Amino acid sequence: MESYQYWMLDEYAFRENAESKYFYKSLHHQEALDRLNYVVESKNMGMGLLTGEIGAGKTMTRNVFIDTIVDDAMNYEYAVMETADFSFVDILSDIISQLCHYNASELPQTKYKLYNIFKEYLESKIIPFDKKVVIILDEAQKISKSVLDALKDLTNIVYDNVSVVTIILVGQPELKDKIKSLPQVDQRISLKYHIDYMNLED
Repeated sequence: MESYQYWMLDEYAFRENAESKYFYKSLHHQEALDRLNYVVESKNMGMGLLTGEIGAGKTMTRNVFIDTIVDDAMNYEYAVMETADFSFVDILSDIISQLCHYNASELPQTKYKLYNIFKEYLESKIIPFDKKVVIILDEAQKISKSVLDALKDLTNIVYDNVSVVTIILVGQPELKDKIKSLPQVDQRISLKYHIDYMNLED
């Protein structure tokens, strides 16, 4: 009875929307986290790629990564989106609404105007304070090739040879093949990491 009570949990550690407090630092997951942090801390890495099989812990690792950014609000602003087959305008509108606290429905629905709003935000709220914007796009295997190419252009915004926007793509293994078919995007991705399942020792 004593043993049984010891293992009783007040919360479920393996529910679908796993919380970062349940993160287990396996070799692969800690390596993925370290590499993601390295990408955003770098001054010249515009994009990173994190892939893994379903259930391998991508979302959990992403959540822990986000916590590190939240804890360092002096240096980072961030936007997170669970993506699907959205247009570039839809994705950029959502990013701007998160960063600028706008109502997405009130934003213009043209790429040109949204891009200018994004640049103005960087010039007024990010650059003067030596901060950086981190954009995390989950389920990125669902994003079309043309939209991935357009998203890449957001990382072209550089000030004093410092990249102020980093995009992290998180998705299932097929995302790697999609990226490989887009040389202009593939060469922009400075870091790629694939999370494997935990081994027997873990």
